[in-house]
Amino acid sequence: SMIGALQLSTSIRLSTNGAFRIPNTPNHDRVNHRPHWDNISSAQHLSFQDCPTMESSVQMAYDHLHYDSSTPRNFSAFWTDLPQFIRHRYFWHAEKNERVARQLKVIISRTLKNVKYFGYRDLSQTTLGLAKVVKNIERLGKRPPQDGPHQILRDVFIGDSSMKRKEFIFNELATASVGLHVLEKFDPRHLSNFIYAFGLARYAHEFEDGKSLFDVFALEAIPKLGAFNPFDLSNMLWAYANAEASNPNLFEEAAKTVLLSQEVGMLEAFNSQDISNMVWAYARAGERHPELFEKVGDHIDVLDNLSDFSSQALSNIIWAYATTGKSHPKLFEKLADRISALDNLRTFTPQALSNIVWAYATLDVSHPILFKKVADHIVDLPNLRKFKHKELANLVWSYATAAGNPQPMLFEKVGDHISTLGKGNLRSFRSWHLSNIAWAYATANESHPELFDKLADPATKQQHFFTSGQVHDLLWAYATNGQTDQQLFKSLVPVVKTTLREYDAQELANIAWAYSVVNAAAPSLFNDSFINACLEKRAFTLEGLSQLHQWQLWQMEELHSNCRLPPSARKKCRVAFASIVPRPLAMRGDVISELSSMGLPPQEEVFVRKDNYRLDAVVKIGVDQIRVGIEVDGASCFAGRNPRGGTILKRRQIAHLEGIRVISVPYWEWMRLGKDRYSKQAYLRALLGLIDLDKEDELVPH
Repeated sequence: SMIGALQLSTSIRLSTNGAFRIPNTPNHDRVNHRPHWDNISSAQHLSFQDCPTMESSVQMAYDHLHYDSSTPRNFSAFWTDLPQFIRHRYFWHAEKNERVARQLKVIISRTLKNVKYFGYRDLSQTTLGLAKVVKNIERLGKRPPQDGPHQILRDVFIGDSSMKRKEFIFNELATASVGLHVLEKFDPRHLSNFIYAFGLARYAHEFEDGKSLFDVFALEAIPKLGAFNPFDLSNMLWAYANAEASNPNLFEEAAKTVLLSQEVGMLEAFNSQDISNMVWAYARAGERHPELFEKVGDHIDVLDNLSDFSSQALSNIIWAYATTGKSHPKLFEKLADRISALDNLRTFTPQALSNIVWAYATLDVSHPILFKKVADHIVDLPNLRKFKHKELANLVWSYATAAGNPQPMLFEKVGDHISTLGKGNLRSFRSWHLSNIAWAYATANESHPELFDKLADPATKQQHFFTSGQVHDLLWAYATNGQTDQQLFKSLVPVVKTTLREYDAQELANIAWAYSVVNAAAPSLFNDSFINACLEKRAFTLEGLSQLHQWQLWQMEELHSNCRLPPSARKKCRVAFASIVPRPLAMRGDVISELSSMGLPPQEEVFVRKDNYRLDAVVKIGVDQIRVGIEVDGASCFAGRNPRGGTILKRRQIAHLEGIRVISVPYWEWMRLGKDRYSKQAYLRALLGLIDLDKEDELVPH
């Protein structure tokens, strides 16, 4: 049984160098060994609240709690007060470290030895105190200075892979509650606190039958749910989610309790933190409950104001709805309005900011004012050192995904930050971080060559960790943004080959097109297997067929490869490519007019028959009447001021296949010339190589 397994597991004892001194075979049935506490006067109850330091509190406990006359109330009082002292790093002399460590081990040993005699109140408070101690120690970091007090505390309460003290401590506490049938005596408040303690410590003992300690807790909690107040209910659910202890039945019954109680206004009794903890728990535990979320959203929407909602509560609620896929437009508008109305966002952590914009982008909820507020706040920060890799990736992904929220200064700030990171830091980026960041910059049409250069090395090193979707997004992003890193593309060939069957039609077309843009020959990838993978797909769009046409031009005409689609498929791709007619820019007519005035009447909208490309204009210059193609390029042709992948590929293939040099008239340069026809014509002569602008007086923008 679960209880029997839990009791059996307590036979494992720590026994090296100052370990907890607990009898090897505790006999819980020998009640005659119970200390005589019944006649202890109230004067013997200890108070640790007046202890100014952790050392004094530990010393007081050590002086009193190793006597059999100490009561459970004294033990619980000590562990209740101790967490407040372990919130910051301490700097003690080595001698003090050793003394405090020795004393704490004795106190823990005595606590665990006597815990079998505790009532449910003292057991709950003791467990919660120990959980807070462990949490505070873990929060201070995993790699403290050797022989310092922080390291001593980790050794005493947490241990390492060979001596798992935390697991041992909480296993003993669980045994005391389950094995001695104390758990069934808990009232709702103390049961919630007890479960919360195990959730805070993230300890969920699992039994051989696959069930866990939290399953035992649920059996006791479900019949008592109607007596839980909002605070206790939300804390209990939070504990399950934090410990990653799944129990769908408990979550379902808890939701029913809230929904049924809502008829008498139970949600009105929930404060902002209760609501936040509850919906966060459902989302984190993967428990979707649309009806509950709808009711909670409706409740928040009709509140007069949200002034009592903390920044963490706001972000957690928003994150929870997006994570469960539950849309509630009125709720999201109200929450966004609240955040946007704040004087500043200083109380929001990097994770909270990232989660907020991620949630709105994920649910496709538009709120430009909120997105600008968050972006302005981040841009104004002195640096982004507090942002984790995941938060940076989610941040730029969100702004790229949320259409109509361009924030170039934000992208510049994030790109500059990542570009300054050292190699060690960069290599700690996960594969999905790299692909999402690259995808975001390409999708948002934000140029940052230094960023893409920085991402290439960790991407190459982590190539075997990429999923098919991630490697596709990375390749597409580099090619689309005009980052022609051939080494990166060649290094990712093995990954693409092994995941070839996982791509849909558009992804195959994107990959073929991306390698064409970068001009990275990959005969081991582009072979009969790739051709067959394409032929198996029947859902190619016009865009996909057009990309395959450009890839075939690259394979057949540039590389002279035998990797060819069947003639009928090539024809279908060629026809699709030719059918796409780009929308001309308004300024194209102005450029053509100036060329005509210069005595260079152009051919307009020239259709290049061999490769089916179109050019805005073609002029003939010089005695030999050499043809020069002219492209009037708008913003869609560039990432920043650098040509995008489609522009690069077009220029290269026309030059290679047709022998036509293509020059570009970028929109920003032409617009800066204004209405000065003399400057415009001088600018065009310079582009065509008819004059040396550096020797002329004309002012042409650069």
